[in-house]
Amino acid sequence: MTEITLARPDALIFSTRVISGACMARSHRQKEYFQSRLTVSCEEYGTQPKEKTKMKRRILITAALAMLATTAASAQTINVRAKVPFSFAVGSSILPAGEYSLQTLGFGNALAMRNRDANVTKLVLSTVCQSRTATKNKLIFHRYGDAYFLSQIWTEGNSLGYEIPKSAREKEMATNYSKEEVVLLALNR
Repeated sequence: MTEITLARPDALIFSTRVISGACMARSHRQKEYFQSRLTVSCEEYGTQPKEKTKMKRRILITAALAMLATTAASAQTINVRAKVPFSFAVGSSILPAGEYSLQTLGFGNALAMRNRDANVTKLVLSTVCQSRTATKNKLIFHRYGDAYFLSQIWTEGNSLGYEIPKSAREKEMATNYSKEEVVLLALNR
């Protein structure tokens, strides 16, 4: 039999005796005894018993695995190259004209855009969009006046594509100019 005394910030002092897996606790203020089937955690006041911590950890791991499985199931890989004859904006960056290779990174919606001639690499976060199954690899740009903004990326045989969120500059340009869609075909690497 082990006796442990714990002091709480509200000035209650508890004595706990562990007897063959059961726990008996006594409050010095109330002079009452009670029994509990759960063991008392001897951690700092305010922390959770180990059983609750383990359960929460298991739930979080299960939720993370479920999210990863659904992301992996809906994810597609992009590995294409395209020759873009004009400079264009992606997010807050302006990228020069040239030949670009586009690849997805990991399981998420992150894209890497590389222009080896200009030694430029841009990482872009995108969202998944859905349409009819694409018949060709293509990049869709929005054109406002003489400014181009990358909007969507589609790969052949997929009904899911990647959409680049509109930047503040594109939203501003949309108020002053009419939108025109420009489609460029891309090649498999």
